[in-house]
Amino acid sequence: MVFVAPAHRSHPTLLISDDDRDFRDALAESLQRRGFELLLASNGREALSLATQCSVDLLLLDMHMPQMTGLETLASLRALRIVTPCILMSAALDRQIIDRVEALETAGFLAKPFRLQTMLEAIRGLLDPPPAA
Repeated sequence: MVFVAPAHRSHPTLLISDDDRDFRDALAESLQRRGFELLLASNGREALSLATQCSVDLLLLDMHMPQMTGLETLASLRALRIVTPCILMSAALDRQIIDRVEALETAGFLAKPFRLQTMLEAIRGLLDPPPAA
């Protein structure tokens, strides 16, 4: 799979999916203040539905959610040939999870808790990739 850089819009759209409402809302508020458009989902099924119906530049998926995990959501999107870049987030990252994340060609993963600056750097790195040499 090849990740395609999003069309340069003034306000990229991010999909945040996390079952922790407080975390999801706090992250959304911080990112919205920085000019991002946001779609929010409380579980993997909602994220899958939004990602297949809306134009999304980047997915931010929690690993451990009810109904459908972040990995299951991402695998379903990849099966549909949706290759939107994705950052998976988890408070419980182990080698097995990291291997599964890498097998799905995600853009990366972040261990919770993380600093907002770390997330912003990851987002910017994906939405504004360096020019090819």
